[in-house]
Amino acid sequence: IVLSTINLSSYQTSNNTKKKYLVACVPFWVVHNILVASVPGLVSDALSMSSGLLMLVRTVREERILAATDPA
Repeated sequence: IVLSTINLSSYQTSNNTKKKYLVACVPFWVVHNILVASVPGLVSDALSMSSGLLMLVRTVREERILAATDPA
């Protein structure tokens, strides 16, 4: 499921959509790393999720600001 979603995200033209797909994959990797008892994997997933969400929030905010200030 996760690899299919990651592959699907690579075909997206919108960066926001691509980021949403990639952030949506992280919980599946968390479950996998819990099942195999991989602490480094969980740390990596936590960093990936937090940085992915941060970048997604920043991008959405920037787009909203640009849309609000666009005179056209």
